[in-house]
Amino acid sequence: MPQPSSPDKTASHGAIDLVARIINPERVHKAFAVTGAMCLTAAASIPGTVVAGLLRRPLTDGRGVFRIGHPSGVIASEIVHGFDSGRPTIHSIRIDRTARRIMDGNVFVSAGVLAP
Repeated sequence: MPQPSSPDKTASHGAIDLVARIINPERVHKAFAVTGAMCLTAAASIPGTVVAGLLRRPLTDGRGVFRIGHPSGVIASEIVHGFDSGRPTIHSIRIDRTARRIMDGNVFVSAGVLAP
């Protein structure tokens, strides 16, 4: 399985397959959305798409890892894909993510609330 996003902002050229950005109306996002990574991974596996045309190493073997470089590091996805009656078929895309603590605190609850 691919490694989750890395905080290393200096990913080497060979450690990624594509550099991409998520842009909202106000700015470039500092990370990369999982949904966007899944869509790019699917597009990378389908011959003839714009994404597949940009790759040095095509995802054509039925299973592969696709690594997207973004401002905060790299997000990697694992794809299982193939063709069914000549049509591209995505069987699964898997992405692992790390979580960071976004809150730490205390909650004060009145004794009457906790009583049965």
